[in-house]
Amino acid sequence: MDVRSLGEWEGHDLRGNPRGGHLPNALHLPHSKLTNGFFCEDDAKTREAVAWSKVDTSRPVITFCQSGVRAAHTAMMLRAVGAAHAAVFDESMFSVTRQEEIPLETGRGASRIGEL
Repeated sequence: MDVRSLGEWEGHDLRGNPRGGHLPNALHLPHSKLTNGFFCEDDAKTREAVAWSKVDTSRPVITFCQSGVRAAHTAMMLRAVGAAHAAVFDESMFSVTRQEEIPLETGRGASRIGEL
């Protein structure tokens, strides 16, 4: 689950990375959809955002962002609403974008940001 902003997901906000875009087949749930600054307002809002993302919280979920900070916060929130196997991809896209053999997609693709 990619929790970066839409600009990062689409590939035009590089955040200092050599390449932009998102991993093929990743779900996109921007961290900002779960927060009101630092933490979610309530579990109901978190549950609504998770349902919108279509993530199956009964299966392992790996969250990632640029370096892991937003991903860690999202994994914590997912666990709070029942995703027992939420984990963080440490170094996230900072690491991925430096490995040319890992394909990235650009553009909106599977992002559902405009639907919420």
